[in-house]
Amino acid sequence: MSPSSKTLCSSEAESEKFPLVYPSIQQPLFLKAYTLREPSDVPKIKAEIIGGNILIVKITPIAKRSEQETKSAINELVDFVDSIQGDIARLEEERIVLTPPIAKIWRDKTSNSTIPGIQIGEWFGRELLPPTK
Repeated sequence: MSPSSKTLCSSEAESEKFPLVYPSIQQPLFLKAYTLREPSDVPKIKAEIIGGNILIVKITPIAKRSEQETKSAINELVDFVDSIQGDIARLEEERIVLTPPIAKIWRDKTSNSTIPGIQIGEWFGRELLPPTK
């Protein structure tokens, strides 16, 4: 059977068949977990995205240490992802997801998961930020 003639049967209606899609990707697409601990991790995250990987990044460690470093790192990642036409969104309070241009993040119209214009103090919640002095 040739790749173009392969089909996938729907679980709801066995008679309904869908063609399998073969995107023109030279290498596999990986979903990776990463932790943003300090600003020096940002170039590593960018390299993973340039490499075509999707990252789920835990930001709690940097957020607990410094609100300013967190804001700076996230703004740099937002600018980077926008420049390569990738995508970025938050996942709950302590994670963000970043994608290369080949993948986009679906957003429910009622959700508030976009990052641009965030207020860092409101976004992370008080329990994740260091005490103010």
